[in-house]
Parts: sequence; structure tokens; C-alpha cells
Amino acid sequence: MVTAWLVAIVLIELEGRLLGGDPLGRRPDPLVGVGEGRARLVLLAIVVLYEVVDSVWIRGTLGKRMLGLRVVDAADLGRIGLATSALRAVVLLGPLAIPYVGGWISLAVALSSTILPDRRGLHDLAAGTVVVEQRA
Repeated sequence: MVTAWLVAIVLIELEGRLLGGDPLGRRPDPLVGVGEGRARLVLLAIVVLYEVVDSVWIRGTLGKRMLGLRVVDAADLGRIGLATSALRAVVLLGPLAIPYVGGWISLAVALSSTILPDRRGLHDLAAGTVVVEQRA
């Protein structure tokens, strides 16, 4: 979750700098170019695809694998499907497509797993998933 979020932020920042914009909204620019918006969506789609593919076939992203964690269905602790993984990724990373405030919204969704009592973030609650320790 955090790895994908950080990769998305870095890619969006790099894309903005290459196109001469400021995608994280530090300098308000009312005339955001159409090309910049398209590039942001393409990069966001790549990061969402990374999150979805890893969660479905490998059961977690690189960061989760390094920590010995995996994403499973909350009901039966089984493997999650493509639609579930896509919903989880869109809730977590989708707000990054919103100029100026999207990064803050996405960060709040990511950090919600540290606040909620069952340690499930808003993206986990929306998709019906839970992150568990990988069994040896």
C-alpha cells in the first residue's frame, strides 16, 4: 500500500516536472494542461495496475512481501479476485487523479489503517479485504 502510494506520488511529481507543471499543487495553476492531465492518468493507471496484479497473483506488493504480509479476502481469508483488488486499488490510489487535494485524500485513506481498531484501511473496508501475516 505505502510502496504503491509512494511510487505514484514520485511518478506524478516527475511527470509534472517533465511537462513544466506542478502536479502536487504547491503553486496553484488554474490552467492545468490537458496533456498533463492525461499523463497523470496514464501514470496512475500504471500504479493501479501494479497494485492489482501483485495483489491478485502474488497476494501482495513488493513492500508487503518484504514484510511477510499478504492481502486476503476478509470473509474466508482466501485469495482475492481481480475486481476486489481493482476496487481496493482505486479507493486507495484513485484520489491521486484529483489535482491539488488528491494526494491528501489518498494519504488519509492509506493512514486510516493505522487509526481504525481492526487495522483495516478504508480501501480494505470498501473491498472486503484484510492484510495478514504470511504463514511460513
